[in-house]
Amino acid sequence: MTRHRAGSRAVLLAFLMMLSTTLCVFSASATEAEIALDPWAIVDSSKDVRNTQIATAGEDLVMLAYIEDGNRLEVQLLSASTTGLPNILIDETTGSIQSLAIATEGCESTTPCRLHVSWTTKDAGQNEGLHYSLQSIDAVNKTISHLSQNQQIVNRDNLRDVAMAIDSRGGLHLAWTDNYDPSGILHGTDQIRYTMLQIMQGSQSNVLPMYADALISDTLLTTNYGSKGHASIGIDSDDHVAIVWDDVRGSSVEMLFVMPNPTNGYMNGEWSDICTVLYGGTYDQGTMPSLKEVAEDNGILLMETIYGLHDTIPTQANQNNCAGKNTNQNSRSTPLSASDDSGGIRKLQDGIYNGQTPSPWWKSERDDWGPGTTWACMSWRDANGNTGSQANPPTNSDHRWNEVATRIVVPFGVEGPYEGDPIQNSDRNSIAEAHRRCLDGNTMVAPVYAYPVNNPSDVLDSMIDLAWCPDSGVNTQSRNCPGTSTTNRNMSSDVISWRQTNAALTDQWNALSNLMNTGSRDIWMTALDPWDFLDNSATFVNGTSATIFDSN
Repeated sequence: MTRHRAGSRAVLLAFLMMLSTTLCVFSASATEAEIALDPWAIVDSSKDVRNTQIATAGEDLVMLAYIEDGNRLEVQLLSASTTGLPNILIDETTGSIQSLAIATEGCESTTPCRLHVSWTTKDAGQNEGLHYSLQSIDAVNKTISHLSQNQQIVNRDNLRDVAMAIDSRGGLHLAWTDNYDPSGILHGTDQIRYTMLQIMQGSQSNVLPMYADALISDTLLTTNYGSKGHASIGIDSDDHVAIVWDDVRGSSVEMLFVMPNPTNGYMNGEWSDICTVLYGGTYDQGTMPSLKEVAEDNGILLMETIYGLHDTIPTQANQNNCAGKNTNQNSRSTPLSASDDSGGIRKLQDGIYNGQTPSPWWKSERDDWGPGTTWACMSWRDANGNTGSQANPPTNSDHRWNEVATRIVVPFGVEGPYEGDPIQNSDRNSIAEAHRRCLDGNTMVAPVYAYPVNNPSDVLDSMIDLAWCPDSGVNTQSRNCPGTSTTNRNMSSDVISWRQTNAALTDQWNALSNLMNTGSRDIWMTALDPWDFLDNSATFVNGTSATIFDSN
């Protein structure tokens, strides 16, 4: 096995100062009569209103910021003493507004104060990215007016979940989720990024007077592989900035691969490829890092087992990057664990169709990725609702899942899901059964479309039926999954397209990486002292990024 090491690593310029924290829980009591139990509509719109943020000013002025119909950002003023207060349009985009955050400055008194607004847009061409706007709030006269133009702070797509806070010196701190990865070191996983702004007085005539200037521009705050998101910012009395986020580090994920073994050899390349992705090494287009090693190096436990259908394993399971992984056995009797994290390559003795093993017993199951998927999911939760080690599906050899890991089944397919081509009602029944059993067992399924030679639309349709929800006919574009029953409930998964001849495995590596990053999350925190960094750094240039790349 060739162990991949990145040629360079991302490091954050050392301005982080870790702080100890104390979490306090406060309680208060109130009589029943003091609590308003019945909510009321305060923005009753005929349009779709979401992502509401609230702030107050003066004695009774309330400011609501929200996204309307996905592409309009508005602020509405409300007061118990005054009706008919205005709302103001902050932004309207041709794309969509994904997230917004607001922060107030000096709004505790009745003097004019400031409302800071930040938001992220996507699919908006040159206008996509992270944006900022400043408003003046007059709490006495209950008015709102622009102090700045809308500014694009970062010009990139796929920014989301912005958070914002302001310190005692007027420094504005923003954090957001972003998968921007020019180095490739982080493999496109979602990271937390940060910027620090200051509000400046402009000098141009006929232009709104204020603008935001970067003290620390677009900076990578997290520097290791693995998905992160939903940052939140808090600032203490010394202007130390604490940022928390959810992080996939510490999660456990178990993947079970269902691999056909057709006699025509159409799946031979995929057998070699899956070993290359999981275990790393050289292949016909270069070298791939091991997904398992990348996971382990970054605090994620990835457990895997590769099963060959029809109780068989092809020659490719003993060659190249699969060498040493073939156990030549059926499923093991004990689950994988942190100390024993690989099931290797094994033989899937029998799938499950219509609640039973194949009949007659000698029936070929080489292409039965539908029954193989049902078997994998019923190995966790059987027809009687028993789970884990208590599950007892109607097969002699069952897979024992790790009890705490996120469960993912990855069936490959090159022909119909039941007895191969052509696709008939039995194939559709098999997909409906697999979809139902996997949803019942809270097990994700991500089918792999291995570019079948015959009936490609039928095979893709079956996979979308499994990943989303079954429907009638052949439909490779969309699904209506109302969720009124398990049958029409959306599994909300994806179909993975495998590579064709002479293509690289990068997209497939990333697709399985994305699946691995769906595990459970923990909360992580870092703390910054940016003013000390700005005041005392001898080398940092204000307004630049604090991310550097160290090639050592």
